[in-house]
Amino acid sequence: MKKILAVSLSLIVIAYLIPTIVFADGYEISQDDHVIWEVEDYIPIKEGPDIAYPYLNDDGNTQKEETEAPDKDLPYETAPMYETIIPSTHVSVSTWDELATAINDGAAHIEILTDFAAPAGSAAISITEPITIASTNGHTITQPNADQRHFEVHFGGVLELDNVALTGDNIGGGISVRGGTLIMNSGIISGNYAPAGGAVDVSDGIFNMYDGIISGNTSSTGGGIFITQSNFEMHGGEISGNTAFDHGGGMYLVHTTFNMWGGKISNNIVPSGQFGGGILLDADAIMHIHDGEISDNYAPFGGGIATHGGQLTMYAGRIMDNTAVLGGGIYDEFYSSHPFLSTLYSGAISGNTAEFGGAICIETDAFLTVIDVIISDNTADQGGGIYLSHDAALNVTGTSAITQNSAQGGGGIFISDPAYANVNLSNTTIFDANDALQAYFPPTDALTDFPDIGFARTSIAWPDGTYLHPLNNYDINFIGTPITVYSVIYNANSGTGTYSVSTMATANHIVLDISATGISHPDYNFTGWNTEADGSGTAYIPDDVIAMDSDITLFAQWEPTADNRNIDDNTPSSDGGFDFGGNFGGGSGGSIRRPSRPSGRPGNTNNFHDGTTSQDYVQNHFSNLPYHTPDLAHSYTFESENYMQQNNYATPEAPIQAHDLPLNEGIYGNPQTSDNSNFTGLIISAFGLVISLTTLLYNIKRRRKAAIYKA
Repeated sequence: MKKILAVSLSLIVIAYLIPTIVFADGYEISQDDHVIWEVEDYIPIKEGPDIAYPYLNDDGNTQKEETEAPDKDLPYETAPMYETIIPSTHVSVSTWDELATAINDGAAHIEILTDFAAPAGSAAISITEPITIASTNGHTITQPNADQRHFEVHFGGVLELDNVALTGDNIGGGISVRGGTLIMNSGIISGNYAPAGGAVDVSDGIFNMYDGIISGNTSSTGGGIFITQSNFEMHGGEISGNTAFDHGGGMYLVHTTFNMWGGKISNNIVPSGQFGGGILLDADAIMHIHDGEISDNYAPFGGGIATHGGQLTMYAGRIMDNTAVLGGGIYDEFYSSHPFLSTLYSGAISGNTAEFGGAICIETDAFLTVIDVIISDNTADQGGGIYLSHDAALNVTGTSAITQNSAQGGGGIFISDPAYANVNLSNTTIFDANDALQAYFPPTDALTDFPDIGFARTSIAWPDGTYLHPLNNYDINFIGTPITVYSVIYNANSGTGTYSVSTMATANHIVLDISATGISHPDYNFTGWNTEADGSGTAYIPDDVIAMDSDITLFAQWEPTADNRNIDDNTPSSDGGFDFGGNFGGGSGGSIRRPSRPSGRPGNTNNFHDGTTSQDYVQNHFSNLPYHTPDLAHSYTFESENYMQQNNYATPEAPIQAHDLPLNEGIYGNPQTSDNSNFTGLIISAFGLVISLTTLLYNIKRRRKAAIYKA
């Protein structure tokens, strides 16, 4: 009977515990949470004379076992459906010596509790087994000893970093991998120095970077990273602001395969050396760019990437805003002892600057293939897009576009000597809006004399609208009879995109449709062009003819779409709300709905047709709006005080109010207590009470019968 009563009472207790379990420290879990229990006291696993009770000390570092069985008559509960994990190799440390001891003792997971530094004379800590070093609060470990690393990872060792900061006061620090594996999930490695690889150097090992930052490190070669005979996989994170005095501001790779799946390599420099502001691919190094960004780096040769006997393959990604003397984006150089050829399959190379080859410089017998790549907005003295030395070769296929590049000679491509025979361009290659100091008429027999230089369009058109051969100096360098050229600039006029075309003087320009310019304006319809932004000048529509006698700018003219005209144009929606025109608070669809949430959020300032911003409208019309940025602690519901019950949508004239609801006080509509879990608890409680009473009555009846029988 005692046991039955205990079980019944337990059901009652559990029923009230089911909605929310509250621990002593205030942390709450519900029945929907997945919990990994870390037992501070003990929870019996099963009944029996030899019961093991998991136990953790207050610091969570050691495991003990209790074998004394509890009183069998005391009610107690297990933790069904939850795991009990006892991290016996989980260690917390607060000093360098504790860290070294924990690693030497084979700890698998080390938590850094505070900032600390290595004592004077401390060498790198050797790692030969798998280990994770983590810090919930991102604490810093400093290695102040010159030319000494934080860690050395040897064969069999795996070092995984989670949210830890490593610094060496610019005289030491960082990580060496000698046959082991380094995994960087998060954290920062900064302010370190080494002769090779300021932050990380890897030899015969593996480096996987998923997130985190490697920045502000210095070295002679590989300001951030130096890797030889290894594999490097970069999935995310940032390698930025590193400096190499000789080569490879961000990284220097030798006999290594590097796959870049994401992340950013930026603002690295080689101030007085030679190759690879962002990356140097030396001696059989191979790099595959699948995604990511290489930007704002500098070196004399190859601001973004330099190949010096290495190989570059680009499938996607962006190489942008880098600077160099030769090859702002890419410098490609070939060595007979390392016969690699580079191929760019896709991606964008834009905004780079150099003296020779704003985007790409190809030298010393290098052979570069370009397929479906956009090379745009680059600048140089010679070869705004691409520069080729006399012994280099270029093959352009697919729908590659060389557009809006600028140089004194060869706005799109500059070919030294010129060795035009080294260039092969498919007839799908697009030259467009490139610019040079002077335009020239192409050779008379250019089409027959240079059959390997194909094109789909060029930056300059004949009077009849057909395109000049690209040997016009705007697209490919050539000096012949000068041409007077005027520009037609298509301005987006508050939309996005820009477009320009060069036309010979006295030629007729046929006005383009908006679809041919790449210009767009979401939620607006294009109505034509005008010589003034406000529409007060001369108007043009597509296919109009302009006789060119000067430069001209055409501004796109727009009118709002039907869904973007005025917030007061409210119409019932099919799902029981009402929609107003335009975007509310930056959301898509622009609607306030009852009972669903609004598609936008308070706090943004999209313009309506009448010039009113969403912020102004809300402040002027919705006086009760809790006007602050939403956070995870609140949900927001907008509803009418007097909405039409039969149609379930708010009337346009009804005032709008906003309810600022805690997440546990209902979902949509008026604030209400969500007590489903309490109701479930009451049902189980009642069930337990019924069992208890039934059991009690049964036992009373049985005792009476026993008493009568004994009598």
